[in-house]
Amino acid sequence: QRADLMYGISARLLLVFGVLRVVYFEKGPAFYTNNPFFWLKMNAFLIVGLLSIDPTIRYLRWSKTLKENRVPEIPDAEFKRTRLLLWLEVIGLAVVLFAAAMMARGIGMN
Repeated sequence: QRADLMYGISARLLLVFGVLRVVYFEKGPAFYTNNPFFWLKMNAFLIVGLLSIDPTIRYLRWSKTLKENRVPEIPDAEFKRTRLLLWLEVIGLAVVLFAAAMMARGIGMN
């Protein structure tokens, strides 16, 4: 739960500073909005955020049980679904990093 909380806080900070960078710093909005890797990065970031909702809700549901010093009973299907979603998030983050590297090199610009 702590890792998920830190992940959520980091994502929000990254989004805020990213918007500030696009609008006020670096190369300006025209550079970013005309780069297809920028849109790949933004879409991957959005998808990762949406994928993270389900595991976060699961972790919050488990907190009552954990506060009672009990181990939550996790059905096999729930475990597999959560594991799949977490792997998809990792893949999505790899896409974000790939797109960021392409943007930094100016690849995709006309």
